[in-house]
Amino acid sequence: MQITRLSAYGFEEVKLDRIVAITAPEHTASRRVMEKCGLKYEINAQYYNLDVVYYALARSEWRSLDSLYILQI
Repeated sequence: MQITRLSAYGFEEVKLDRIVAITAPEHTASRRVMEKCGLKYEINAQYYNLDVVYYALARSEWRSLDSLYILQI
């Protein structure tokens, strides 16, 4: 559950609105880790002239494992 702790730290302690990650499109193992973290694919992009895929998780889409309910306003 280390992945969940990292997300919780980002959203609860650091108060981030979004967590973002990028990787090369061919790095399928990295993409799987991002998806296991709850990040969702957003777009193919260029970063310093390199092709990358962009994954992100917004605070509104995240919930802590301690949460029993998701409150949507």
